[in-house]
Amino acid sequence: MLTTASEVSEKGFQQPMPVKSADVEKWRTAQVQFNDVQSNLSRYTAAAKRFSQEGKPSDIIGINAALNESKIGGGIHLGPAGIEIPGYSSLAEAADRVTRSESYKALSPAGKDLVDGFFRTMAAVPAYQKALTNIGKTNKEMLELELRNIPNPTMAPADILRKLAAFQENVDQGASGIPRIAGIPTLKETKAKFESGGNLPTINVPRPFGSGQ
Repeated sequence: MLTTASEVSEKGFQQPMPVKSADVEKWRTAQVQFNDVQSNLSRYTAAAKRFSQEGKPSDIIGINAALNESKIGGGIHLGPAGIEIPGYSSLAEAADRVTRSESYKALSPAGKDLVDGFFRTMAAVPAYQKALTNIGKTNKEMLELELRNIPNPTMAPADILRKLAAFQENVDQGASGIPRIAGIPTLKETKAKFESGGNLPTINVPRPFGSGQ
């Protein structure tokens, strides 16, 4: 928690440490970046929970077809323009192709939310790495490892939530050293804004695309 010298004296805080303006700016920037990651991660988590209740079995086939049209299965890596997919300039271009595809348009609202959450979370990974390392550039090798931790939407909702929970632990740990800064929401507050509480039941859907492990 950031405070003032007078408040330290008044409230009897123990072991205060001097903080420079550069430190405050560094923490502020990192918190904003972590909040961006959290908002997208929470949207994907909420979408997976919604899909477990409202998704249709036909969505699994439609989601797989939509992702195939984006050629996202060809691999993802960090290039000069950001996150790139072979054959296209960026993840954003692939996402645009998906949302314009007939397969995407035929999905249920819950299915569309799931696909949207996936692309948003993938796009937020560079911000996560920057916040984690406190540097402006991202490391290509580490970024590719982090991208593999984001579950694709053809998995069963339970598998998606399990993998997102593991990534959430990494985000929580990364942001744990940032003190509370006035005017900037905490990670917990951002998460509460975008997620609803409780565990939702999963639905039985056909799984012709692998185990999702």
